[in-house]
Amino acid sequence: MHADSKAWRLYAYASFAVSLGMMVLGVLAIPGEVWMKGFFMLGTFFLVGSCFTLSKALRDQHEAENLVHKLESAKAERILREYDGNRASVASRHS
Repeated sequence: MHADSKAWRLYAYASFAVSLGMMVLGVLAIPGEVWMKGFFMLGTFFLVGSCFTLSKALRDQHEAENLVHKLESAKAERILREYDGNRASVASRHS
């Protein structure tokens, strides 16, 4: 199983925190009424939430495909093992 390094995880968390913080500060700094800033903040947080959802869905799909490939590979190996076993027993009978 693949495991990310601690440095990569730190980078991922830090880049997320910095980018979200900068976006929030940017929305708060723009000139405009409070309702406009609230609308932009709502859009920002909805976008972040949907990114998490998409990321999880893609990861789940990838893991499911890996499981299917592992099951298919194990089935193929079992069939080949049985075939080789049958060939060896036929060859020993003819000797």
